[in-house]
Amino acid sequence: MDDIECNIQDGVAEVTVHREEKKNAMESALRTDAIAPFVRECRDDDDVRILVFRTGGDEVFSTGGDLQELLDNDFDAEAIKQIGESWEELHFQLENLGKPTIAVVDGLALAGAANLLLYMDIVVASTDAKIGWSGVNRGIVEWFSSTRLQQYIGPRKAMYYLLTGELIDATDAAEMGLVTKAVPAAELSATVDEIVDALRSKPPETLARMREAVYRSMEMSPSSAQEITKRDVYRLNSDDPPLEEGIEAFLEDRDPDWVE
Repeated sequence: MDDIECNIQDGVAEVTVHREEKKNAMESALRTDAIAPFVRECRDDDDVRILVFRTGGDEVFSTGGDLQELLDNDFDAEAIKQIGESWEELHFQLENLGKPTIAVVDGLALAGAANLLLYMDIVVASTDAKIGWSGVNRGIVEWFSSTRLQQYIGPRKAMYYLLTGELIDATDAAEMGLVTKAVPAAELSATVDEIVDALRSKPPETLARMREAVYRSMEMSPSSAQEITKRDVYRLNSDDPPLEEGIEAFLEDRDPDWVE
């Protein structure tokens, strides 16, 4: 597809959406036939350590889904269901990738694009960026974010932004926990590179298990999630190569040599 660029280099997989003329709106086919399959391939590729998601241009990250699809399908119920399922599939693949994901937000992120950020591990945004759930302005119920958003910022704030559609500045979003880091546009690329380098220096197995523990806790009560994670850790402690190498390297005052 001309609308998307997917590549893998030095263990870093990158997805870049190029639909600048559509404000990087992502149609269902783009999600179903290109992005989600690429994420699945990265999951099964041991050489891939990190996935980075970007879009072209420097003013609009993405306005979410391509609303033209609704008109083209005459608001058919089955078509609307398939559009929703294409988002679900992409969210599922990202969350279950087993490897860190980074979203690079250099402009406006609305609706489905704002929802997408809720399923990325790390979100680095330009201080010029804004995030918002504008569905209410189009008569759309943001059903993905109605549950996920409040896990990040609480039900009171989630209710406010979902009901008003008000945009959130990247700096404010970082204070709320929606964005990991908000940096000046000139520092965006270097900041992402620093995070990528930091993640590549960590043991892949440990990163995968930490991601699983965090996402599991979002679906369960904190006490239940902690109990399951604790059992997993205890079970692996007696034969966990990353743990053994990490502790030995610390005691020997050297950098760990992770086996990839």
